[in-house]
Amino acid sequence: MATATATVVLRMPDALTALVRAIIATAAVSVAVLSLALIRSGFGFGDVKLSGTLAAVTAWAGIEHLIMLIAAFAGLSLIAATLTWARTRNLHTTIPAGPALCAAAIIAILI
Repeated sequence: MATATATVVLRMPDALTALVRAIIATAAVSVAVLSLALIRSGFGFGDVKLSGTLAAVTAWAGIEHLIMLIAAFAGLSLIAATLTWARTRNLHTTIPAGPALCAAAIIAILI
């Protein structure tokens, strides 16, 4: 992994900037989602790992893609929460955030 990253960084002129941006985005998003998981908001630790990985991928593409990921995930999560609320679920029911995270990442990269 380190060799592949070093090769990409040395071959691409903007790769070092993208790598630093991806590392910072991964740390920031992972800490934010981890804090949500620890206060029992329905996020699991799989969602924490997935959100960090997707933040790295979208931040590598550009900061605007990372912002789009966060906005799309917030919108898709709001839709999922509304659908759950409409079915009268209780507060202890978890909502799988993985599909919303993956859909948000696809939206963020394609737009």
